[in-house]
Amino acid sequence: MEVRRSSDNALQDIGYDANGDLDTTALLSFVGAGDGFVRTWYDQSGNTNDAQQTTTSSQPQIITSGGIGVLNSNPSIGFVGSKNLTSFYDPVNMDSWLLVTSTTNTNNYMGGSTYPEGLRNRGANTLAINAGSDLQIATNTTSLGQILVATLGTSFCEVYLDGVNTGNGNIGASYTSSSLVIGAPLGRSFTGTYQEVVIYNTDQKSNINGLNTNINTYYSIY
Repeated sequence: MEVRRSSDNALQDIGYDANGDLDTTALLSFVGAGDGFVRTWYDQSGNTNDAQQTTTSSQPQIITSGGIGVLNSNPSIGFVGSKNLTSFYDPVNMDSWLLVTSTTNTNNYMGGSTYPEGLRNRGANTLAINAGSDLQIATNTTSLGQILVATLGTSFCEVYLDGVNTGNGNIGASYTSSSLVIGAPLGRSFTGTYQEVVIYNTDQKSNINGLNTNINTYYSIY
C-alpha cells in the first residue's frame, strides 16, 4: 500500500516482510508518532486495478497516534463516514468476491459508483448483498471479523458468511457501475474496517470451502 503520514504529508510504499505479511516495522518507522492514511491499496493480481484516494480528507486510516489499527491481531484499515478507496475495475466482472471486513453501523457499503453493489449493512446489523436494486440478506453481524463470500451471476446471487450459506436470491437489476468503491460510494457512509478484498472474474462456488479455510487460517475469525 501507499501510505501518507500526517506529520508532513509525505508518501511511501509499504510492502511485505520476509514472512509475506504487511511490513509493519517499515510502516511504523515511516509514520512515527503521528497518523498514517492509505492513499493507494495496490492490486496484487498484476492487472493494476489499484484502489486509490487522492483527497487527503477522504483517505482511510491505518495508523493512529503511532499505533497500527488491528483486528484479531492483524492490521486493518479503518473507514469512517465518507472515507473510501476507488478502483476503476468494472464491477460487471465481479463473478465472485471475498471480503475480510467488520462493520456494525447501518447503511454501510462496498460497491460501485452507480449502484452500490457489494457489501451493505442494512440496519439491525444485517449484512446484505446489494445487486442493482434488490438486496439479498446474508445474516446478522455481531463478531469483530467477518469473512463474506458472494457469488454473483447475471440474475442470481449466493452469500456465504464465515463458511455458511446465509442467503440467496434473484438479482433485480443489471450492473451499471464503472468503478469499484471500497468504503463509502455515492455520498453514503461506511464505518468499519477492511483487511482483505479478493475479486474473481470467474465463479468460485466450487472453491468456497477452501477459500474460507485458507482465509480463516490466517485471520482466525471463527
